Amino acid sequence: MLIKNINHRIIIPLSFFFLLFLLFNYFISFSQSQICLPLNGYLVWPGSWEEGWVPMASSSQYFLTRSPIKVYNGNVGIGTLPLAYKLQVNGDISGTRLCIGSDCRNSWPSGGGNISGSGNQGQVTFWTSSTTISGSNNLFWDNTNNRLGIGTTTPQSTLHVVTLNTTTSPFQVKGLVGFDPNLMPGWNYRRPITIDNTSNSNNLTDYQVLVTLNTQSLISSGKMRNDCGDIRFTDSNGTTLLNYWLESGCNTTLTKIWVKVPLIPANSTKTIYIYYGNPSATSLSNPDNTFIFFDDFETNRA
Repeated sequence: MLIKNINHRIIIPLSFFFLLFLLFNYFISFSQSQICLPLNGYLVWPGSWEEGWVPMASSSQYFLTRSPIKVYNGNVGIGTLPLAYKLQVNGDISGTRLCIGSDCRNSWPSGGGNISGSGNQGQVTFWTSSTTISGSNNLFWDNTNNRLGIGTTTPQSTLHVVTLNTTTSPFQVKGLVGFDPNLMPGWNYRRPITIDNTSNSNNLTDYQVLVTLNTQSLISSGKMRNDCGDIRFTDSNGTTLLNYWLESGCNTTLTKIWVKVPLIPANSTKTIYIYYGNPSATSLSNPDNTFIFFDDFETNRA
């Protein structure tokens, strides 16, 4: 009887403490997610559980923290979101071997993949075929002094040209700024001239039109001959030459030129062109071809 009483007194307190342990464990489980490892007790993940993030050990014993690695829909991300590729990394990647399919390499391929060729240091490379490059001493770059040599490997100026060819000019520079593909061969400039006949109900045939032009500015800028001999006028098509007569004032701000226009339509406008800028051209100014009857009252005419 004495032993039974003692056992009864011991069992009751033990049951009470066991119940407290279960309640405490339930409270901990409710407020914190846990990972139970049978051999090492409990590891605790503080806060709410986040799907996809890979846990890692924290600085506190038995506590886990979130790593920068996340797995989502079969994709793995390191330090980056959202995940759009099988492996997505925010930062540098270092390794000793790279495999793309069955092609595994320890280093980048030399020669630019399928591109092959040869040359010497300083030579400017150029394509000799779709997959081959080469170099030549005829085109040489001095990277130290930022100089380009053509025909020399020791350029002494920014552009240094050396040639033994006595029949061909070593180089040619042609400015194409404002170039008009419709220009007549040999002429560098042209301007449109618009003739207004909108208030006239009659066609004008072989009609003389006075054009006033500032040839002084064109001559001073090197765009026109000093004698205005390179002036030409064309019809609307830009090629059919028109007769003209330079009355006066070449190399002045008020140069007067008469142009014979074959047809100016009634109630309309007409566009003709003036050309200039041909150093080898000579004047075609002719008053007799411009006017039906011309007399300058200075020359005796039969």
